[in-house]
Amino acid sequence: MDKVIFCAENNIPLINFPAPQSCGSAPATFAGTIVQASAESLSGLVLHQLVNPGAPFIYGAFTTIMDMKTTIFSYGATELSLMTGAMAQMAQYYRLPFFGTAGSGLVHDCSSWMDHGSLVSPEFMVLTHDIVDSVHHFMNGIPVTQQTLAVDVIDKVGPGGHYLTEKHTMDHFRQIKYSELFDRSIYEKWEAAGSKKFEDRLQELTLKKMAHVPRSLPEEIIKELDKMQASWK
Repeated sequence: MDKVIFCAENNIPLINFPAPQSCGSAPATFAGTIVQASAESLSGLVLHQLVNPGAPFIYGAFTTIMDMKTTIFSYGATELSLMTGAMAQMAQYYRLPFFGTAGSGLVHDCSSWMDHGSLVSPEFMVLTHDIVDSVHHFMNGIPVTQQTLAVDVIDKVGPGGHYLTEKHTMDHFRQIKYSELFDRSIYEKWEAAGSKKFEDRLQELTLKKMAHVPRSLPEEIIKELDKMQASWK
């Protein structure tokens, strides 16, 4: 608070940037985390402008998830970018400058092709599948309902509390995407677990998927495919 007041008094541009963590220090629902993040940033704005109306203020939040497998504050989670996009829209609504993380893009030609199409890599296919699945998760957006806004849960937990033992967290934490491939362990735990490199994890996952035997197609579908194949040039 001293820093907020000092910046306001001296017209120093202030980024009031909380870092709520879904499932940990914020609700498990992404809309609920955004409600809390916005409230925390705007609470600073209220104090800031009472001290010096019109002083420069920047709205924003570092909204991400707590990985429920590792308890890591996940810097690279898909949900981080998803909630950042939502916060950016909130900033446009409030007509305030926005500060947030970046990170989304276009995945082109998602296949196992390498070396200008002259090589095929099963590992690359598994990797691109994981990336496309993350994009698909991102494109689902953020559902906004009374339950996902979680205002009552935020009020119950209160300042300084946590959401780990809340039923709301248990009901919603599985909405987070957990990759079989990317490891969010901290460095020491990664070393203790054998220092397995990304390419090794990728190959293990690829071999696991290749060992899967899918169910046979119905006979009538096989016949139809054979008929279609006979007409291909």
